[in-house]
Amino acid sequence: MAALDQGFRQFKAKLLTTQAPYDPSTGRGDEDDTARYIVVPGQHFMRPWLAIRGGAAFQWPLGLEGFSLSVDPTLGTHRYIGDNKVIIDVVHAGEEHFSMSGSFPGKSAAALVRALKDIVYKQAGPEGKILWLPEVVTYAQRVQVVRFTADRARDQRGWDMDYTIEFVRLGITSLKLDPDVKPTRPQPTKPPKGNSSRSVTVDAKHNSLRKIASWKLGNASKWRQVYDKNEKWFIKQKVSISKAPDYRLAIGMKVFY
Repeated sequence: MAALDQGFRQFKAKLLTTQAPYDPSTGRGDEDDTARYIVVPGQHFMRPWLAIRGGAAFQWPLGLEGFSLSVDPTLGTHRYIGDNKVIIDVVHAGEEHFSMSGSFPGKSAAALVRALKDIVYKQAGPEGKILWLPEVVTYAQRVQVVRFTADRARDQRGWDMDYTIEFVRLGITSLKLDPDVKPTRPQPTKPPKGNSSRSVTVDAKHNSLRKIASWKLGNASKWRQVYDKNEKWFIKQKVSISKAPDYRLAIGMKVFY
């Protein structure tokens, strides 16, 4: 459990705050913090974390609470006069958005909000920030923050604060943390099984994901299907998913589709 909690260390990230909930085993935190009755950090839950490679890391005091995943594809809809059929072309497969919500309990709530806000403000490279969502995904995810809010209701008494934070997913990292969840993405470093083991060698005419998708899959808009089978290569090259469709591939490179 401890190894799962400390995964951010593999990115040379340092925990931004050690403040509460109070941990009686270490004596850290405020002994009067009511949050200490809820959880002993690092022992009762696999806790999410958000980190910047070579920078700061923030770890949630509790396990994953509220969570949602949304995908909003862009569709090209074609209608013809006198024909009731609708032809739809997927222009873009859509960004994946992760949303987390919950509470920071006890007197430590304000300090935790400030620490998370610091991570939100800090700049990250093309790789983006790194998010670990235990029990939801297998690999740590590369993300950018879309929105962060923290509030306390007018009629709420006490120290607790509610939060909501939303991310857009850029891709995955090579760090696999949850051994009980099967990967949702194929391994780009190995030829996929069955029909998916097909590959093509990049040439001067077919040197981007769109061109390969048009050539081999019959539709340039299916570039994401090719991307998914070669995702680790793009991550290693630090090519963001927004640039991937038209990224110029090296001639002679082997690409799975």
